[in-house]
Amino acid sequence: MRINAVQIGQVVERMLGWIRERDGCHSIAATSMHGIVEAQHDPSFKEILNSADLVVARRHATRVVGPAPRSLPEPARLWTRFGPRLL
Repeated sequence: MRINAVQIGQVVERMLGWIRERDGCHSIAATSMHGIVEAQHDPSFKEILNSADLVVARRHATRVVGPAPRSLPEPARLWTRFGPRLL
């Protein structure tokens, strides 16, 4: 299953690009750890998530999947916290 490790600013920029391009509909899936595990057991759910243009994980999910290294500056670690803010 694919998860995009992006910061909220990158998501907003991508959304604005989609609006400017006017090339159809796009989708963003924000999932939790439950969704990630469910996708491993349910191929149809995994297909739904993988068909989204962006798949972003909520904070707790990214800690299990792979948080940004502590060696990165704080702004680079923010991608692990923005799922709820984006929604």
